[in-house]
Amino acid sequence: MKNAIASQTGITVIPNVTSVQNIGEVDSRGVELSYQHHDVGLRGPQPVASLVYTQSTFHL
Repeated sequence: MKNAIASQTGITVIPNVTSVQNIGEVDSRGVELSYQHHDVGLRGPQPVASLVYTQSTFHL
């Protein structure tokens, strides 16, 4: 992806500081899995799960 915008929050200072920066290019690879099940025999909330793994490299 070209011309991306990166946002990061520093939590080691009080108050927390968020900075936004233009990034020249981002290479990202990853996988996303999700699961949702209906009618499990109970009323109310239904089981939902998701798992995401992403590895990104920024090029300024």
